Amino acid sequence: MLEASDPAAAGMNPWAQWLLRALIVMGAAFVWLAIWVQPSAADDWYVGWQLADAGSAWAFLKQMYLGWSGRMFTMAMASVVLDNPTATAVFKLAILPCFVFLGACAHYLATGKPPRLERPEARGFLLTTAVLWLGIPVASETVVQVTGACAYLFPAAAGLGFLSLFRQARDQAQRGQVASAGWLACAGWLLAGAIVGTANEQLFAGMVVLLGGWGWLLWHDKQLRNLPPEVWWGLAGLLIGVLILLGAPGNYVRMGAQTEGTDRLLTVASRFAMYLGGAYFGLGTADTGRALWLGLAVIILSGSFTLGGQRGKEALMGVAASVATLAPMVFLVNFASPRTSFFAVIFLVMAARAAAPHKPEPSSANAIRLVAFAIAFLVAIDGFVGWAANRSLQIEEAARLAVIRQSVVEGKQEAVVPYLATIPSRLTFMLNPEHDKIFVLNMSKRLGLSGGRHDDSPGAPRPYTVNTLKKLKNLL
Repeated sequence: MLEASDPAAAGMNPWAQWLLRALIVMGAAFVWLAIWVQPSAADDWYVGWQLADAGSAWAFLKQMYLGWSGRMFTMAMASVVLDNPTATAVFKLAILPCFVFLGACAHYLATGKPPRLERPEARGFLLTTAVLWLGIPVASETVVQVTGACAYLFPAAAGLGFLSLFRQARDQAQRGQVASAGWLACAGWLLAGAIVGTANEQLFAGMVVLLGGWGWLLWHDKQLRNLPPEVWWGLAGLLIGVLILLGAPGNYVRMGAQTEGTDRLLTVASRFAMYLGGAYFGLGTADTGRALWLGLAVIILSGSFTLGGQRGKEALMGVAASVATLAPMVFLVNFASPRTSFFAVIFLVMAARAAAPHKPEPSSANAIRLVAFAIAFLVAIDGFVGWAANRSLQIEEAARLAVIRQSVVEGKQEAVVPYLATIPSRLTFMLNPEHDKIFVLNMSKRLGLSGGRHDDSPGAPRPYTVNTLKKLKNLL
C-alpha cells in the first residue's frame, strides 16, 4: 500500500530499494564516525581553559556575559559539554541525531506535515535533511566541531523546535481549534522561550520574521483570538530571553573593537552587499554556492512548485527570514566568517520546500529515483572522506600533544612540533598554519613551557601535504 501511494517507489526494484537504504545507513554511519574522530581544536581548548580557570560554571557564565557575549544558551551548553571527557563524548554522539531533528523541524515548518517513516513523507523529509547537510556553510565549524555545534547546530535545532510549536498552534487556530493545555504548559512555553531567546541574535531575527508573518496571516483572517494562552507566554519568554541576550555588557566590549571604521553609510552598504553575495553564493570561496543551489534546484524540481496562494506566502516568509538572519551582521561584515550564514541557509531551504512540497508524479518517478541515489551517494562519500581526514588529523594532534608533554617531562624550555600535514575535508576543522602557530604557543605555555613552535627543519612535514585517501589507497 505504501509503495502504491508513491509512484517513485512503486516501480522501484526491491534490490534497488535495499541499496538505497544501505547507502543512507552507510552515509549516516560515516558522518557519525567523522564527527566522533574529529579532535578538539581551537575554541574547544580555549573555552575549556576559560571554564577551568573560572573555577565553576556559574563564574564562567558570569565572566562570558560581562566580557564576551550574551549567548547564554551556548555558554551554558559549553560549560556542561567541556566539563569532562565523558560529557564531550556524549555530546558528540548527539550531534547527528540533533541534525536529523533540525531537518525534521525544517520540513515540518515548511510543509505543515510532520515527517513520517512511511513513503512519500519520508522521502521529502530525507531530501530536506540531505540538502541541508550538503548545503550548510563550513559544516566542520558549525556541526562537527564541539564548540561550533554548541554555537550553531544546537541553538538552531532549539529555535526551529520552538517554532514548530508555534506552527502547530497557528495551524490549529486556522482550523478554529481553540484549546489550552493549562498553566503548566504556559510555564513551559515561557521557560522555553527565555532559553531560546538567549541562543543567537541571528536566529532570533529569523524567528521574529516568521512569527510576525504568521501573526499577520491570523490577524488578516480574524483568527488571532484562536491562539491558546501558552503562545503568548512563549512570546513573552522569547522577549525576556532576547533582552538578556542583547543586554549583555560583553556584546559591546567585543563589538567596540570590531565596528571601528564602519561609520560611513556607503561603506557599510557596499560591504554588506558583498557579504550577502558570500552568504548565498560563496563568493570568494572555492565552493561558490554550488552545493546549496543545486540542492535547492533538486527540491524545487522534485516537488510541485508554485509561488501562488498560501504556499507562495510561506515561501516568501522563509526568504525574508533568511535575509533577516544576516541583518545583525551589517556592522560586522569585516569580521564575519562564513559560519554566520548558517541560519540563512536553513531558512532558505525551508522556503524552497514550502514552495515545492513533495508531490511525486508518475512521469518523474525515474528522475526522483536517480536523484535519491545521487544524494545518498554524495552524503556517504562526504562522510567517508570526512572520517578518513579527521582520523588522520586525530593521530597528528595526539602525537603533537605527546611531544609537548614529553618536552615538559624532559625540562625543555620550548616544544617543537610538526605542522599539521593532513589535507582537510569538508568535515575537518583544523587551524591554518598561522593560527596553528599561535595555538601551539598557547598550548605549550598552558602545559608549563616558555614557548612552542613548528618544526621548520628540512624533511619535516609541511602543511596540507598528506592526502588521506591516497594514503589509504597505498595501504591496500
